[in-house]
Amino acid sequence: MRKLLKITALLVPFIFCSPLTYGKNDIRSQTYQNILKNAQGGLADAEVAIGEMYYKGEGVPINLETARSWFSKAAFQGDAGGLFYMGLFCQYGYGGEKDSDKAKQYYERAYLVGKLTTPIFYLGSHLSPQAASANNLGYMYMTGDGIPLDYGMAYDWYTKSIDHGGISAMFNIGEMYMQGKGRPQNFNTAFEWYKKAADAGDAKAQFQVGILYYKGKGTTQNKVMAMKMIKLSADQGFEPAVKLNKMGEENQRKAQKARSIQTN
Repeated sequence: MRKLLKITALLVPFIFCSPLTYGKNDIRSQTYQNILKNAQGGLADAEVAIGEMYYKGEGVPINLETARSWFSKAAFQGDAGGLFYMGLFCQYGYGGEKDSDKAKQYYERAYLVGKLTTPIFYLGSHLSPQAASANNLGYMYMTGDGIPLDYGMAYDWYTKSIDHGGISAMFNIGEMYMQGKGRPQNFNTAFEWYKKAADAGDAKAQFQVGILYYKGKGTTQNKVMAMKMIKLSADQGFEPAVKLNKMGEENQRKAQKARSIQTN
């Protein structure tokens, strides 16, 4: 257990995508050919939907270049989902050039026009492009990812993301308090923010809450709650939690076996 506590160093913002189910009125509930036909006809929602399919490999092979092309078409029309994804692809260099300045511009535009747009699926949940764009802008400012480091701007963008339903931004504010970046270092406040994200279903926040319960850091030590939270995270496939949960289960089996031998 102690060795695997070092896994907490892996806690960084990440992109988590999984297969989706959509309502009957959502363009993405249609067949690929119907979506493609609409996309070729210039429907922005369909262009984003086709881009998502190639980005995530849903029904088609993953092809980031093709995904980027479709997102670019939607962004050109001013669609917030397309603008967000172009920000994401420029931020990380998916399917083409990495350009932090363009990423920032796309995110800012997505935030401004994203209020009435179809939700996207990003960071493990359905989000408005506003929430997702604000979260990623916060992360860029918090880490100095291609733009000047600015903790004040990071905190402002995270709070905007939360205002629009963002969950990962809660975790990221927890990180600011935990690390003393732009906020006074306060483990109790950090725990509170992590717990909000964990209660909303964020896997990495559930893992972090579990670690803090185990250590008694920012909260009262509670090893039962620690393993419960780590298992919740593991059940969502968060790899550090999966590894730690397996080790915990193995230790329990060894302990039970040892007790059984002693009683015989």
